[in-house]
Amino acid sequence: MATQTTVDRREDSYVLLDGDEEVVVLAFEPAGEGVVALTHTVTREDRQGEGLAGRLVGAVLDDLRGRGLHLRPDCAYVASYLEDHPDQQDLVAG
Repeated sequence: MATQTTVDRREDSYVLLDGDEEVVVLAFEPAGEGVVALTHTVTREDRQGEGLAGRLVGAVLDDLRGRGLHLRPDCAYVASYLEDHPDQQDLVAG
């Protein structure tokens, strides 16, 4: 189970860190003016099933909202997350 996790925004990904270990990576790329395509989520195999990917996606959506950006959910996990969190649908680029 995660002890102290932090989210690190990098050039082309967001990373959920447990200490200094990367446990989940969510890749993104620019997709037009004010839009970010969330393309792929990978959770380290030995950490799957802990809810860490959902924690990262939630943090990413908060970051995008705070920066006034919208998203394109190219990643199946992100699309599924959005189905389960209809209150976040306003972030999806129209």
